[in-house]
Amino acid sequence: VSAGYVSAQNTGRAQRESVPPARHLVYIATPGDNGTDNQSGVVVLDADKDYSFLKRISYDLPASKMPGPKISGITVSLPLQMLYVTSDGWMKAIDLTTDKVAWTFNGESAPVERTRGAASGCCERPWTLPDGKTLLVGSSYNSWWYYIDGATGRSLFKLPTPEANVAHNLAVTADGKLAITGSMSSPKNGKAGVAVLDVPNRKVLRYMTFSEMVRPLTINHDGSLVYVNVNDLIGFEIGDVKTGQMLKRLEAEGLVERGEQK
Repeated sequence: VSAGYVSAQNTGRAQRESVPPARHLVYIATPGDNGTDNQSGVVVLDADKDYSFLKRISYDLPASKMPGPKISGITVSLPLQMLYVTSDGWMKAIDLTTDKVAWTFNGESAPVERTRGAASGCCERPWTLPDGKTLLVGSSYNSWWYYIDGATGRSLFKLPTPEANVAHNLAVTADGKLAITGSMSSPKNGKAGVAVLDVPNRKVLRYMTFSEMVRPLTINHDGSLVYVNVNDLIGFEIGDVKTGQMLKRLEAEGLVERGEQK
């Protein structure tokens, strides 16, 4: 995720000269799986200077909890100048004007029923909506999605997706009207792999089922098609978002050995 300072246009020469040049910074949230290399925090690189290291922003975790659980998502709000990082158990907002943690959202106050993931129901794959101040956030392998106030960390709404009950991946259309939410649930258990959300009206429009458990996904320019990777397939499947039907399955050509696609 990259963020730069937004420079305002000023009319006077003195004002123009006082505006600092825009900088291009890259923010990388760590750790990865299994607390890789005992790293923790957000690494900041200067993209204008060969991506040289600038600093590491702390999550303010005590040493006993370092390096912390693996990071499951990152997004930014330019209007609020906030960076958001999600992990298995919490979501933190970092104020980019101070590099300090502004708030922490811990999910539910009591343990929740779940297939896997955090008992608090927090958090996966945050996405900043077009207003720049509201986040759509997955519930860490649980059966709902949060709407979060980006300024305060307050939960505004919980949207249940019971037929796609293992919230994981996410794609939102550029206009913010549709969200395609991936679920690591199996069609063998009668569950859908994708829920299509009407984001402004906070409701589920339909569910979509593919041949196997849905993993990474993406959408086309207008959100009319969704492309999903599924288990046991080297390739991808294509779904019609409007009808909810799977249109095509594309398998990569290759050798088949020991009953596996290669």
